[in-house]
Amino acid sequence: MIGATDMGTGCDTILAQMAAETLGCDMDKIVVAAVDTDASPYDTGSYASSTTYVTGGAVVKACEELKRKIEIEGFCFGLSASATHSSPISPPPFMAGFAEIEMDLETGETKVVDYVGVVDCGTPINPNLARVQAEGGIVQGIGMALYEDIAYNAKGKMTQDSFMQYKIPSRLDVGRVRVEFEKSYEPTGPFGAKSIGEVVINTPAPAIAHAVHNAAGIYLRSLPMTAEKILMTRLEAQGKVKE
Repeated sequence: MIGATDMGTGCDTILAQMAAETLGCDMDKIVVAAVDTDASPYDTGSYASSTTYVTGGAVVKACEELKRKIEIEGFCFGLSASATHSSPISPPPFMAGFAEIEMDLETGETKVVDYVGVVDCGTPINPNLARVQAEGGIVQGIGMALYEDIAYNAKGKMTQDSFMQYKIPSRLDVGRVRVEFEKSYEPTGPFGAKSIGEVVINTPAPAIAHAVHNAAGIYLRSLPMTAEKILMTRLEAQGKVKE
């Protein structure tokens, strides 16, 4: 029983993997109870890259306590164990992002055709899940960098109040996305793992901004880097329009 919620990051799977590895049993022997506020143990929440690192630490501790009880009692029926884990440190993950773009210099229209991300998240507990989570985060980061914008009219009403106006990238808007892992071992994390969530979203924007500079000779300091913003900034830099 855990208090963390699987929001598509695969934590139910990787926490079950940790439990099975610690207890020395097959993973199909582990059942993860869905979060229920009436019965689930306390958890700080599935955010800020805390689930694998923090909740995973609690899972390992609880399983080690259960193993100790099994060794003492000699049988496992009716036994239970619980554990709490917190950490005074938060070892950061690292990532290098490389973006290749195509830009129409006449209109400023920009598209990412290839993106490579190399991630150091310690030891990936489940490399396949870590990869697809990284790919999803990269696409979110591309959306933040090029598409997603919020504006308000004079009365303070948000003008992008539907997905017809608020643009997010579809699969057709994103070219090739490649993810590799630079494995390391984090001694304070469960099985050497660190976090991964935020770093994969944060990296695309600066990488794309640098690619925009290489293509158009301008640096943009605000997001999203829309075609209009790219074109107007280029024209301002050339002295063709007033700021």
